[in-house]
Amino acid sequence: MDWRAQAPPQVQDDYDMLLRDGVDAAAQILAESDSFAPFMLVIDQTGRKTLRRLAQPRVHGGEQTATSAMETGTDRSTLRARATVFDVTVSAPFAGSAIKAVLEHRDGPAVDVLVPYTATPDELRIDFTAADGAVGTGRLWG
Repeated sequence: MDWRAQAPPQVQDDYDMLLRDGVDAAAQILAESDSFAPFMLVIDQTGRKTLRRLAQPRVHGGEQTATSAMETGTDRSTLRARATVFDVTVSAPFAGSAIKAVLEHRDGPAVDVLVPYTATPDELRIDFTAADGAVGTGRLWG
């Protein structure tokens, strides 16, 4: 992804950690269920990472509504990065189920990453090699 060439090392490191941890958390849920409710991983100014979950397992109104439900009024000033993670079905750049991570950083571009997965009663397969990322729209710091 070309955003890496322009992002400072701290942004790259934070995004790598948020993506890895977000996909790992989603995989743990998917291993026991056929889907997962949106959740958010945040990194505060000191580097402490916290998981946020919705009070309700599903929020009607789409990704922006779910994201807003997990924000606090001080996030813009107290966070340095966050990943909002969704279970989605896509038709492009590949077809099927995906873990979508919306990555945002106060010092870098927003990046949306789709990581395909297939789940059967016997196996969960997450295909990081087919992950697709693109510069997204900043919501908190945009």
